[in-house]
Amino acid sequence: MGLFDDAVQSAMEVWFGDDMDPETVTYGATPIRAHVEYGENREDQGFRDGSAISATLLVRAKDVPTPVRRDAVVINTITWYVAQILSGDGYTWQLLIERDVRPIFAGM
Repeated sequence: MGLFDDAVQSAMEVWFGDDMDPETVTYGATPIRAHVEYGENREDQGFRDGSAISATLLVRAKDVPTPVRRDAVVINTITWYVAQILSGDGYTWQLLIERDVRPIFAGM
């Protein structure tokens, strides 16, 4: 590895280390460390439970090499689904995830 790659790997160890307080989530069947930023909540849409319906998930590319739309992510026993791959830089992926996704049937 070159100097740049070594620096990036060190930065990833810090960013996803205990001091930065990442959450442990289950992506597919694998527990990984990730940063979760909760977005729009159901209260804004008239629901009273106040739970988020979307979030942005930042994961290491070495943990999730090829994210795919509709991949399952479990956070605190709640299943979320990848809705969109927002960005990737070869080291991390930023993913839009949603919960309470309703199935869409073809032809309807």
